[in-house]
Parts: sequence; C-alpha cells; structure tokens
Amino acid sequence: MMQIEIDFETADNIIKASLLYQYHSIKEEIERQKSIESPQEYQKEDLKYNEKFLDACITVLKHYTVDDERPEELKDET
Repeated sequence: MMQIEIDFETADNIIKASLLYQYHSIKEEIERQKSIESPQEYQKEDLKYNEKFLDACITVLKHYTVDDERPEELKDET
C-alpha cells in the first residue's frame, strides 16, 4: 500500500481551497434558487438548507483562514 505524506501547511491549504470553492458554489446555488419565480415546496426546503449550510461553511472557513485570505464580504471590520 502506497502512503502519501503531506505537511500540516499543505493540508491546511487544501482545506482552505476546498472551503473557498464550497463557499462560492453554495452562494451561486442560493442565488439561482432565489431566482425561481414559483418554487416548489422541496425547492424552498433546499434553499433553507443551503442557507444554513453556507453559514456553517463560513464558520469553518473563518477558522481555517486569516482575514486577508477571505472573500471581501467575509473580512472582519476593524
């Protein structure tokens, strides 16, 4: 069995990149869902779920990133 070893910094960078991708993807999906004129009940539930998922993603993203690495709308105001 082949093992791949990476250092902690590389692992953190992979996690950050993945979270940033997830954040932008969820935001786009929420915007798409909000543009549906007469959503079905399941579409309303999907939107509500994605909004909660986005909040969770933001929390984890803020844990793994410093202010300079975050999207502009997530930077802490000082």
